[in-house]
Amino acid sequence: MESQRGEDDLTQHLDIVHQRANRLSDAATRMEQTQRQEVEERVLELRKVLDELRDMEERLLQRNQQLSSAYQSAQDLCRQYQEVFDLAPDAYLITDCSGTIEAVNPTAVAVFRCHKDELLGRSLKSLVAPHHQETFQTKLRLVNPMRREREWEVCLQRPTGEWFDAAVTIAANRNESGEVDRLYWLVRDSTVRKQAEEQVREVQIQNVKLAESERVKQQFIATVSHELRTPMNAILGFSDLLLRRFHQQYDPQQINLIERIFNNGKHLLSLIEQMLDLTKLRDNSLQLNSQSFDLVELVLDAAKEIRPLATRKNLTLEVDVGEIPIPVTNDRIRLRQVIMNLLSNAVKFTNAGTVRIAAEKVSDDRVLITVSDTGIGIDPEHHSQIFREFWQIDQSLNRQYGGTGLGLAISAGLVKLMQGKITVESQLGQGAMFRVELPSQPKARLEVL
Repeated sequence: MESQRGEDDLTQHLDIVHQRANRLSDAATRMEQTQRQEVEERVLELRKVLDELRDMEERLLQRNQQLSSAYQSAQDLCRQYQEVFDLAPDAYLITDCSGTIEAVNPTAVAVFRCHKDELLGRSLKSLVAPHHQETFQTKLRLVNPMRREREWEVCLQRPTGEWFDAAVTIAANRNESGEVDRLYWLVRDSTVRKQAEEQVREVQIQNVKLAESERVKQQFIATVSHELRTPMNAILGFSDLLLRRFHQQYDPQQINLIERIFNNGKHLLSLIEQMLDLTKLRDNSLQLNSQSFDLVELVLDAAKEIRPLATRKNLTLEVDVGEIPIPVTNDRIRLRQVIMNLLSNAVKFTNAGTVRIAAEKVSDDRVLITVSDTGIGIDPEHHSQIFREFWQIDQSLNRQYGGTGLGLAISAGLVKLMQGKITVESQLGQGAMFRVELPSQPKARLEVL
């Protein structure tokens, strides 16, 4: 019985132990779950922290790259500014607010003709002439950081003691606080410029004198030409009268003398007329009198007048104008003068062969006159000079061909006034061809007569 009771007690005790063991086991299990949960939470927190650290590291790396790139750009920009500073064609100086020189470029060293060390640390004021000190101090005191000071003239002294005139411009630099901490000086040596300006003034004075001299000369030529033309017309009139009225009363020798007077008078009158035309062309006072006429008829009339000269030299004169009239509106007398000048030259410079004149309509509003010959020709290197006043191929006094060298110059001026153009094609020894192209109806012309 007791054994049974002992077994029961033992069983009961074992149950109690088992119960306690189960409670301890449950408590241990609960404790492990709590710790595990806490550990997992801490691990999660650590992972978040690590992720944030990684993000921060990436941002720091990007920021570092940006800073490195910005630093490199700043370095490049500094190098560029330094190159601009060093290679600038003008003298640049950097000073503090009091004017003490802190930096200079190579041009400044060249302008002041000294070593760089002779400028650095020196007050710019010490290089300013005494009579410009007050102006310099005023400019220095009133420098405006918001704008660049206008250029002003100052006399500066080189360390060698030599004075020179300079044009100076000042600009101010502000620091982060907005205060002026640096001054930038641009210095130009104006000695050469002033010398050039003085030379320009002298040239302008000379030009004025030359223009006045030219005006007086042209006025003299015009006056003398007018004065000569009146008695020359009288000489021509009387000699022509003698030839016509007393032709049968004089012997051949006397007739020859009168003809020589008449021909030489015509030549002199032609020269006088040329000088007058040249004077009017130079001062733009020559006026054209426009009228409608047939270009074919005008060319035939000019060829008829020149034919006796060509015949005397055994030259063939060819005229190619067709049978259809070519209506033109222009100054008939002046155009005839141009044609006669070209034909006279062609005959004069042709010793054998042919002189040819042609006229044609090249478009609805353009006409072309061509005068060619088989004469001595013109070297191409002289083509640009033959329309100059008084220019001739042979400039010697005993030249074979006479003339003043005004015919082509006047012709070119008249053609230009007629709104046309004149050109030449020629080779030495192969003759010459002059082409005059004109509008059939020039624009803005005088009223048609």
